Amino acid sequence: FYRLAERMFRPRAAFFALVIVTALPVFLFSSFVVNPEAPLAPLWVAFLLTLDGMRDRNEPYRPLLAGLLLGLAFLSKYTAVLLVPASLIYFVMSMPMRRWLRRPSFYAGAAVALALAMPVLIWNATRGWPSVRLHLVERAGVAVPAAGENTLNHLVEISSSPGTSLLQSIGRVLAGQLLSYSPLLAPLLVMVLVRAFKRARRDDRDLFITAFSLPVLLPLLAAMVLLKDAEMHWTMMASVPAAIGVGGMLDAGWETAKRTRLVATAGVALTAVAFLLANIHASSPAVLRLLPRDHYDPRADMINELVGWDQVRASVAQVANATPGTVVLAANHYALCGRLMFEMGDDPAVYCPTARRTAYDFFDRREPPADATVVTLTTDIHEELPAGLSDRKCAVSDQVDVERGGRHVARYFVQSCPPVPLESEVRASRD
Repeated sequence: FYRLAERMFRPRAAFFALVIVTALPVFLFSSFVVNPEAPLAPLWVAFLLTLDGMRDRNEPYRPLLAGLLLGLAFLSKYTAVLLVPASLIYFVMSMPMRRWLRRPSFYAGAAVALALAMPVLIWNATRGWPSVRLHLVERAGVAVPAAGENTLNHLVEISSSPGTSLLQSIGRVLAGQLLSYSPLLAPLLVMVLVRAFKRARRDDRDLFITAFSLPVLLPLLAAMVLLKDAEMHWTMMASVPAAIGVGGMLDAGWETAKRTRLVATAGVALTAVAFLLANIHASSPAVLRLLPRDHYDPRADMINELVGWDQVRASVAQVANATPGTVVLAANHYALCGRLMFEMGDDPAVYCPTARRTAYDFFDRREPPADATVVTLTTDIHEELPAGLSDRKCAVSDQVDVERGGRHVARYFVQSCPPVPLESEVRASRD
């Protein structure tokens, strides 16, 4: 990222850009949460860096390298497909780049990208395009509500819940973007995009920023308005060129544009303070002790989902070991299924019979065996039983209360769900 910004402007601008992109909350959050952006981000930036090198270099391997990076980026997350129209716009409109449209290596690079994407396309085609259905059909359903009660979670819920009108839907998306990119730094990103769009015909750098921001940003924003279960970080890669543009703007006007400098400095400082407090809160109960009990809902604090797992693991193991016959495990939420599998080492085997399709559907772990007792884990955030166990009579075997800093912060329920008796067994018991 620094190298790309340095090529487009100069070292000081690259430094400012690097500080800005690091201070964007969505990038900080994604840096320690496991999601597809972790491999996507470096591949995306490497692709842009490769294209930038094609502006004044003619080696035939460069479009092949770009195709390799594009294909790998697509394997990381399907969002990378938006680089295709963005690249075409840039190659067609950029005077230094049009020469590549007449060269075989350009199309060979496209073939490399397509070849890398083919396994994913074949996998989807042979299974009825589940990835397309997930994003365009299933995510268009009811949004997942934010857990707990506090001001931040109300803002999150506003940004992730469906609006009853188009204006309300646009409003929730804008609220989510302000949360994701900082109320102070987001306006700078927008300012740069507007300026770059106006100057795109005159300056190839502004064309680059425009081509690799707007064709990515606008379709994703439209999807977020239309889909009820949108996620605020979808647009993060579109902010990369904009952050570079902010670096260039700060570099050019550091001495004269005092207001812009102040806003940028305050935005970085705000993120730094929030990040410091979040890390202290994650590693100790010091911040928790300072929060008034009447204004703190532990269900709204995601840190509480990470503590107490030694107790939960021991409880689940005890119930599973005391249950006769075949035993499997299950949970009522995809993330909880994954955590349960990690904590128990998949012993007993973990199933995820949730209403929404998950990855467990594709390795035969959706429906628990009919003859097995299912030891199920639920929480006070998601208390309902897994949808696939609605026909079983489940009973709470244990309750695990987790404390942190002298406060109750989480509650887990370990339930035992025996097999449904066969009709012949029911008839025999009546006789």
